[in-house]
Amino acid sequence: MSYWRTEYDDGWWTFYKDGIEIKFDNPNFGDLIVDEINNANLRIAELEEKQHWIPVSERLPEGRTVLVFKKEGSISIDTTYIDGGNYFWWKSGQSKVTHWMPLPQPPEVK
Repeated sequence: MSYWRTEYDDGWWTFYKDGIEIKFDNPNFGDLIVDEINNANLRIAELEEKQHWIPVSERLPEGRTVLVFKKEGSISIDTTYIDGGNYFWWKSGQSKVTHWMPLPQPPEVK
């Protein structure tokens, strides 16, 4: 994901992202835009951190239902459990799962 980059020079604010350049001279507008861009970049980073593949070598999901990525490249949903101190996947073989990711929140149903 790319982020907006800002520069201020000779009374002009310039914003850059993905080949787009926005330039203006209103300092009040510039402060508002900079704040909004900074807030958006923080939110993007927060969301990206929540939704990334976690290697099983790094940590395990500890009894949660999660998305799993397997060596052969398939993705499925599985749940982990511990039995006698050993860690297992309900559906997937132990050696097949390489990464996992938390499930997204379900939609609100009214």
